[in-house]
Amino acid sequence: MRDGVVQQVDAPLNLYEKPANMFVAGFIGSPAMNFVEATLAQRDGSTVVDAGAFAMEVPADIAPHAREWVGRKVVFGIRPEDIQDKAFAREGHQGWALRAAVEVHEPLGSDVILYLSAGPHTIVARVDAHTEARMGRQTEVVFDMRKMHLFDPETHKAIV
Repeated sequence: MRDGVVQQVDAPLNLYEKPANMFVAGFIGSPAMNFVEATLAQRDGSTVVDAGAFAMEVPADIAPHAREWVGRKVVFGIRPEDIQDKAFAREGHQGWALRAAVEVHEPLGSDVILYLSAGPHTIVARVDAHTEARMGRQTEVVFDMRKMHLFDPETHKAIV
């Protein structure tokens, strides 16, 4: 509920995996979902989320659902737990990798929260505690783009 208006009613896991809008997406989960202003583009036959400082390839099975947004502004959403240290990533799709500066390294026991900077963007990642990422150094992370979200920047409603 936001300002007295119900935003979405569903089971907790569905709210987490398929939020109806940015408010629900940002409300569920800790740390909160990353939101990055971007443009959806076509490059070399693939759909990409272009955030300027980085671009991520949209999975082929998701791309058709976002096709009408190609060439338009979107808000790209990715949860911190869907970003892994490249050294520990189960799958390392090349189009999903990001090299970024580590601004904050916050150990939590079994996990480490990293605050990463890529151009003007700050990205929060929840990575394995054994990461070698450290403040003041560059690190490489991999986004699980199968779990990405896109939102309309005007209405904040989910696109995919």
